[in-house]
Amino acid sequence: MKRMRLTFLSAGLLALGITALTGCGASDKEAAPDGRWLDVQVDCDGGSGAEKLVDNSGMSGLEASNHLHGTREGDMFLQDGKEPMVFTFAEPVALGNLYIWNYNAPDAAGSGIREALIEYSYDGESWSSLGKNGRVTFGEALEEENEAYGGNAANNQSSSRLPVEFGGIVAKAVRITPISNYSGNASDGYGLSEVRFFRYKIRPENGSILPAISGSPLAESVRGFGENVTNGAALTVGKNGVTAGNDPSRMWRVQSREEAMVLINLDGTYPISGLSFWNYNAPEDLESGMKEIQVEYTVSDPYSSNSDGSIDYQGGNWTVLGTYELAEGTGADALEPSLVIDLSGQDIHAQHLKITGLSNYGGDGYGLAGMTAVCGSGWAVEPARQWTGLLSTSGTFPYQYSGTGGTPGEGWLGADGIYTLNLSGADRMGSLKPDDTTLFVFSDTLMGNFNNYSGLKDQYSFGMSARSMVNHSFALLRGDSPDPRKMQFYMHTDSGYGNIIPYKDWVQELVRIDDKVYCFGLRFGSEWNALSWDLVRFPYDEKTQTVDFSEAPAVAENFDIESDVGDVAYDFSSALVDNTGRGGATPQPDGYIYIYGLKNEGSSRQAIVARVLPEEFDDASKWTFWNGGEWSPIMEESVELCGEGVVSSEYSVSYMTSGSNAGRYAMNITRGTMGTCLQIGWSDSLTGIFDDFTSIYCCTEVYDYPARNKDTGIYAYNAKAHPNLSAEGELLISYNLNSFNFNWDLSHQYLHPHFVTYFEIP
Repeated sequence: MKRMRLTFLSAGLLALGITALTGCGASDKEAAPDGRWLDVQVDCDGGSGAEKLVDNSGMSGLEASNHLHGTREGDMFLQDGKEPMVFTFAEPVALGNLYIWNYNAPDAAGSGIREALIEYSYDGESWSSLGKNGRVTFGEALEEENEAYGGNAANNQSSSRLPVEFGGIVAKAVRITPISNYSGNASDGYGLSEVRFFRYKIRPENGSILPAISGSPLAESVRGFGENVTNGAALTVGKNGVTAGNDPSRMWRVQSREEAMVLINLDGTYPISGLSFWNYNAPEDLESGMKEIQVEYTVSDPYSSNSDGSIDYQGGNWTVLGTYELAEGTGADALEPSLVIDLSGQDIHAQHLKITGLSNYGGDGYGLAGMTAVCGSGWAVEPARQWTGLLSTSGTFPYQYSGTGGTPGEGWLGADGIYTLNLSGADRMGSLKPDDTTLFVFSDTLMGNFNNYSGLKDQYSFGMSARSMVNHSFALLRGDSPDPRKMQFYMHTDSGYGNIIPYKDWVQELVRIDDKVYCFGLRFGSEWNALSWDLVRFPYDEKTQTVDFSEAPAVAENFDIESDVGDVAYDFSSALVDNTGRGGATPQPDGYIYIYGLKNEGSSRQAIVARVLPEEFDDASKWTFWNGGEWSPIMEESVELCGEGVVSSEYSVSYMTSGSNAGRYAMNITRGTMGTCLQIGWSDSLTGIFDDFTSIYCCTEVYDYPARNKDTGIYAYNAKAHPNLSAEGELLISYNLNSFNFNWDLSHQYLHPHFVTYFEIP
């Protein structure tokens, strides 16, 4: 118990919501990271339209905290009095951050709530105040943001704009009661524009408890809640360590062995050093406690899809950790762990866990009071939700329109093929500065609008208007954070819908050389087959850090970086490393730009590499190709760089500045281009061999979205890292989602790049 006591009394304590907060989150520190967005229902007796607070209407994107709320009054909620707004979740959850968009109708910010009482409840009947007295002051909506950006970012707490932090408190309902408004005049009413709740999340340390999501999808009837397995509702920290109580409403129990399976989502991939279980401890039903369980883990598919889009929760790709026996509960109000599994030193990483009940102590059901997973040391991957949110858009905000024209209200909705470039030239993690500008390029781009969202959850693209598609788009982001107020998309050069590059080009890697920005354009035909490669050149203004998209760029057609020899095809532009003095991709720049490509032979797709001096970049005859021993002028001598695996059509190579692989090179891929598995491989040099490819994250949207919108053709592809956007010691990795069933009548809110972060826990 010593390890567990230390764990709970440090970072993991609040993760289980088993102690009261001492404040409401206002502090000088940065906010805790966001967990998953929580779907919530709201009721208020103060007037109709309270659902506008949680249905995403008026928002610039879905399910993230960094979106804007527009200025249309019909997308907000205003009541005459001070009736409480009650937000209810499907099950009790460990709550993390609460974001508030205050009432921001033009010239009516005074109606926004200034001070409010925030309370929470496990059962919807007994209420407790958040923090010392539950009183929180929300920030006022800013008219200058309405004018500049078409809406407000989350106002949250006054002055700091930090979210309200619940810190892991377990609740099924939250109540917000207005106390005052910003005008001081009760006749102006009390309003909010949007409210978003997120699950509790921490950046874990070695020895901390991992917040987790749990459910029992095979159960038709559950006593208690599936969330109770991991939310800590039944657990308490005391002098003797962590113990479970004996209230059955705070535990989990199902009726039969066929239902006795718990799926646990760790909301990221982490090293696991231990698991602890507390058996079902209801005094009148101890026999329903688990006796023997099987524990499994995976960083691959946790389930599979049926042909109708439903999830087969008994599918997936799992590794059995072992079969274990739990001690029976005692019924006392301080049950010590029934089973502790020590996994230290075993190098086990998991994104999902599965607990299957094999037998019980003779009762009619199968239950647990709770379980925890303890984080170890090693690499980890977790969602980067604000970066994903930056590219989730409604198409209706000024930053989503094209900066070169187009129709207001009809903007960027989604795309694939993402590459990024810090226009300062810096190409290494930790290099992005607050005054830098990042250029984004995308391939096939959906344009139009989602009608500012319809409020029909999970069906946001039904009723889309002005829908269209172009073959590429661009964006500029100023600063070092995913702030949509500093973003501008570019899609067409006139008032119609057209390509900025005047061809059907999918756009690939980027590099800046002096006053020019280059990208590669992959020309394709009607059958989606590659025809040729273009080298595209935009003028760059270093003083303003701006690329001019108002006119068509210069295009060197049929740039000679591909070759077909029999059944073998060579081409370049999949990845790029700028190892010049300006790019500084490594601490020892050698003056060359490295361009990675593909050697395709049948179903085999391997990485190859070329290099060129920057002053000769636009002369393909000056490129040389790594043949395994030296740089050759003959492209067809290019040798394979990977010792194993099949690389993506698009991938990345990045120098690691710190951690256990400091000084080495990471290759990030989606295995086989299309699949759920993000992988990383390692080499000691830019020329390979890259090997030891490891699966680091499973893109479960492939299963989760079809279960919500019945589009069974969704797939993930083309993962790559963006060191130029990454913090020191981290790799920000993107992957794309798309659908084989591309149909205007299906939901399209997922058709944009998603992001995760790779880092190490010392």
